[in-house]
Amino acid sequence: MAIFIANENGDWWQVDGDHRVLYVLDTDDLPEDVAAEWADENDWTDEDTIMEYGKMVPQLIVTDYARYEK
Repeated sequence: MAIFIANENGDWWQVDGDHRVLYVLDTDDLPEDVAAEWADENDWTDEDTIMEYGKMVPQLIVTDYARYEK
């Protein structure tokens, strides 16, 4: 299952199960169901979001990879 998160700057990321960044997403590139439900969220540390996607993805992961840009 793909994991979608956003940092405090509103940049979207997709990561795999090992927390490796696959690529940066524009909001328009998010899957329709993800965008519809979570487009207004600024980050993905919300407990409901973590439970929805079944894996905790620390915000630190995004910060660590902030230097990578598409």
